[in-house]
Amino acid sequence: MPIALGIACENCGRLHLLNKAGAHPNIYAKVSSLGADMFGLNCNVCKMARSFHKSDLKPYTVSADAQVVGHADRGEYVLVNNSIRPASWVKTKS
Repeated sequence: MPIALGIACENCGRLHLLNKAGAHPNIYAKVSSLGADMFGLNCNVCKMARSFHKSDLKPYTVSADAQVVGHADRGEYVLVNNSIRPASWVKTKS
């Protein structure tokens, strides 16, 4: 099963996944006094809106179909242990 970065809606449990370009129609950058790494999520299922920090994006295992459509519902994804990250997510020193 593929691993994808996403943020789960705290209200309904829908997982919103970033695509390979790091985008999702319901996730947007947010101007905030808390810093430049703040984002917003508008859940298209339950209509909840929330703010979150970039570090709140977590890796999840999802089906290939979920990765294509950009979301998975509760029970269709599993949080990956945070100590296990694909090598492509590790930033190297330049």
